[in-house]
Amino acid sequence: MKVDPEKTLYRTVYKGRIYYFCSPMCKKEF
Repeated sequence: MKVDPEKTLYRTVYKGRIYYFCSPMCKKEF
């Protein structure tokens, strides 16, 4: 799934990279 980094509220940094998610559930599973 593609996520627009400008619009999503769900993101995290892992090992120096930013990851964007479509929902809090996707972020939690990551």
